[in-house]
Amino acid sequence: MLAAAGYELRELVREGRRTVVFRGRRLFDQRPVIIKCLRSEATTSREIARLRREYEILNRFDDDAVIRALALERVGGSLALILEDFGGTSLTSLFRGDGIDVAIFLRFAVRLTESIALVHSKSVIHKDIKPD
Repeated sequence: MLAAAGYELRELVREGRRTVVFRGRRLFDQRPVIIKCLRSEATTSREIARLRREYEILNRFDDDAVIRALALERVGGSLALILEDFGGTSLTSLFRGDGIDVAIFLRFAVRLTESIALVHSKSVIHKDIKPD
């Protein structure tokens, strides 16, 4: 479905109630991307508006602390939000196993706090920060 829109899906990252998130690549330049699609049962005018709003909010920022929205692509009667893929991993994966070195954790915690402060400075409240 998304290949026709110029993207190739490579890996399922997360399935939520309203969205499915994939890692993939943009075909015309091979750029790695994250593709956030509305689930077919969640493709309502309200959810489409929510995805458009997310795109608009992300475009307020020009900082490495906030993922870049590259495009909104029409997919059938729905939309897909195309985001940069900086090669990150989820917090769940990061903290799994033997844990994490305290110094690394503290650097990460400071950066996360700075990022949230940046978002709040633009009068945006995230409401959906999760470790996966």
